[in-house]
Amino acid sequence: MALEIEEYKNKLSELTVNKQINYYQKLELYKSVSAPLLDLIANITHQEKITPEHIKSFDKQRLHMTAQLALFSSSDVFDMFMKLIDYVYDSIEADAFDFHVFRVEMLIFLSAVRKDIGIYSDEVKYKGNR
Repeated sequence: MALEIEEYKNKLSELTVNKQINYYQKLELYKSVSAPLLDLIANITHQEKITPEHIKSFDKQRLHMTAQLALFSSSDVFDMFMKLIDYVYDSIEADAFDFHVFRVEMLIFLSAVRKDIGIYSDEVKYKGNR
């Protein structure tokens, strides 16, 4: 009996370690796929015009980000990311980018990320007036 208890404790410990590794891997994944998007948005909000070079550079990164999310994120996170990307491209093409709309979409994406990582289950909402 003591041997079985020890075996179960070892399995539980192994599962706990694997869950922690998974947590940190997902955290790093979400950081890496968010950075290029945030850089593009910073360029949009601080410059008058996005150059074709900005879009070309982001396109290359977007393909990598999309593949990473398709492989390693939940379908909810992937769907929210694609909705966010669609908004960014549509608004750039129409020259109608609105940071307030972007912020709402980004917070929906980040809320899905938080749920997927398992740190929070509530949604993040902007409650300010800017």
